[in-house]
Amino acid sequence: KKCESWEKYEERQKNAPNSNLLVSNAGGKEKNLVMQGRRLALLALGFGSSMLAFRPTLMLTLPNVLESMNYEAVAGGSIMSLCQISYAIAKPMLQAGSDGVDALKLLLFSQFFTAFIFLLFPFTNSLWQLQCLSCLLMISQAPHPPAVNRLVTNYFQIHERGFALSALGATSSAVSCLLPILLSWSLNIFPWTTVFIAIAIIVALCAGIQGIGLFHLDSFSYESNARIKKQNVDLGFWQGLSSVIQRRTVWKLATNFFLISLLRFGIEGWIKTFYTQVGFSVKDTTAFLFSWQFGGVLGSTVAGPASDASRGYPAV
Repeated sequence: KKCESWEKYEERQKNAPNSNLLVSNAGGKEKNLVMQGRRLALLALGFGSSMLAFRPTLMLTLPNVLESMNYEAVAGGSIMSLCQISYAIAKPMLQAGSDGVDALKLLLFSQFFTAFIFLLFPFTNSLWQLQCLSCLLMISQAPHPPAVNRLVTNYFQIHERGFALSALGATSSAVSCLLPILLSWSLNIFPWTTVFIAIAIIVALCAGIQGIGLFHLDSFSYESNARIKKQNVDLGFWQGLSSVIQRRTVWKLATNFFLISLLRFGIEGWIKTFYTQVGFSVKDTTAFLFSWQFGGVLGSTVAGPASDASRGYPAV
């Protein structure tokens, strides 16, 4: 019975009209495109701003943080490991549980909680406090991708989602591309505590703008919202998890993601420490990370349209 309800939902998605289910047809196709563009811009604003308070920022500033507390750089290893363990556990659990909650509220909770945790970092004075806040930061960030994926699924049809996800991925990579440069510049002028407080304020402001904008846009499509809520399959946490793990495609993607993560997290997490130990300057590290993330911008930009054009499966 669980699989039957899910298959019916997929069939409805395939046979859905080209117009978005959450946008009223009263304004025609042009109004639909405008509202879709605004939704995507607001999602990109939140997605990009959240990257300011994510793992790359923490890893790039960690040597400065540890030095200010008179700890050796090797102490950062425990912090990075705890970050990855926390994120690895929290993200799939929250991904499975996101089907049973309001995606927009989950997204806003993730962003505001992230800003709050980031605001607490300047007030730490011991290694165990840094470790606890780092774990909480990763846990607060974990609901963000599931919530965004759910909103993209609700707002966009199957043939539109590749472009939407590509735009969000490119935004994330673009922010990560500029982040090393901005951090290097700001840390030369301000103490790391000031930088962290500024980032927390920016994340909270962007989350507020995103929440107000999306609630405002959704208020224009009350009837369509009611219809999609009636059509959607509301799976519980364990039902959703069981449905996911029984799919062979999920395990194929999980294997690919695992191998990519070994390379990605290793480079992002240790590159500054490695460059410092072998004698490279901070500018060399910044240049490398800029090139690394710029490649992500190009890849994300191409991947979405390619997925839409090839109907997804060949691209995967």
